Amino acid sequence: MPNKLPFVAAAVICEKVLVEADGVASIVRIVDKHLLNPKPPLPEGIKQAIEVVGFFSVKSGDIKGEGELSLMLRKPDGSSWVLPEKWNVLLNGDEHGANLRVSLTLPVVYGLYWLDLRWNGEHLTSAPFRFAPTVPGEAGRQAPDSSKQTS
Repeated sequence: MPNKLPFVAAAVICEKVLVEADGVASIVRIVDKHLLNPKPPLPEGIKQAIEVVGFFSVKSGDIKGEGELSLMLRKPDGSSWVLPEKWNVLLNGDEHGANLRVSLTLPVVYGLYWLDLRWNGEHLTSAPFRFAPTVPGEAGRQAPDSSKQTS
């Protein structure tokens, strides 16, 4: 049965993407959870922010022709934001495909985010990532989730 949507070869949040002269991409440090040291309160109107890099790769399969990739960010509070950029790609069938690398600088709000990849407006896949506080004085150790109830 022919595929109606491109195949997803990769959907990750990472530290960086290196693209060599031959066009081959290398994904560096896939990051599902960003552990952040809590900062002292910042001046009014200034928020802590962090850059996240999303990398998506799609393959044609049976699809030949032009299409549009787009992204939507779902935030921990349930709201979402459709990125205004659209990326037109040409798929030539079989193993041919397209890669999309996007950098986002986001204000730090602890919780789970989802970066959704869409093809011609239709959902293809999602890449999750979380901002979480570290335990003060213990870099790399996540603080307990105070939003979960205990009995």
